[in-house]
Amino acid sequence: VKELALELRKMNVTAVGELCDDRFEEHVLAYDEDAAGIYLHGLNYNLPEFTTLPGSEVHRFADEWGFKKAEFVVMEDIKTVKDFLDKCAETGSWNGRDTEGFVIRCQLGDGKSDGYRDWFFKYKFEEPYLMYRQWREATKAVIAGKVPNIRKHKKITEQYLIYARRQMAKDPKIAKLYNQNHGIISMRQGFLDERGLKGSEIIAMENEGDLESETPARNFVLVPVASSGCGKTTV
Repeated sequence: VKELALELRKMNVTAVGELCDDRFEEHVLAYDEDAAGIYLHGLNYNLPEFTTLPGSEVHRFADEWGFKKAEFVVMEDIKTVKDFLDKCAETGSWNGRDTEGFVIRCQLGDGKSDGYRDWFFKYKFEEPYLMYRQWREATKAVIAGKVPNIRKHKKITEQYLIYARRQMAKDPKIAKLYNQNHGIISMRQGFLDERGLKGSEIIAMENEGDLESETPARNFVLVPVASSGCGKTTV
């Protein structure tokens, strides 16, 4: 650790990594023992303006210091990137593995000159990961004795909760572990296996009308507009 700290100081960079290990804490997607570890996402210079090393240098550093590597692909224009993202969004996967989305590292123009600077932004796939998160939070609400807040995917979520309650009734230890963020993925996968479906297939069926799904009401803000003193505060 000391040698790593000295190297980072010499390079004047901060290493940005993420621990992905289901034995420690489960994420939305599973990381088995072979995939577990600290994934090195970037090496950013310690400067007032965001400046980062390219992916090839990050991979070289990861190999040298024993980090897991976050895979990347290089594209030359935004249209190619958008087409790629739209294609991946159809299945919620890339390169044979489910993914929640991508970090897009790019160059940003300042609009005043021909100069560009390092920049990045996240592109997250909405589904099926929002549904998975809803299942997780709904399960924790059930464990806490509260009414789950089901905003979307009402029918399939209710069916999932029937399955979850059944599993927790069989083994009360499941609920305790679930609140410690263990067993979330296995609970979800058990339900999907029982139904013989993937999460992406459930979303596709809802979109095609083959599976009942309620469209959530839009959020509204009531803004009374009237003359002073006419009783607007009673609305």
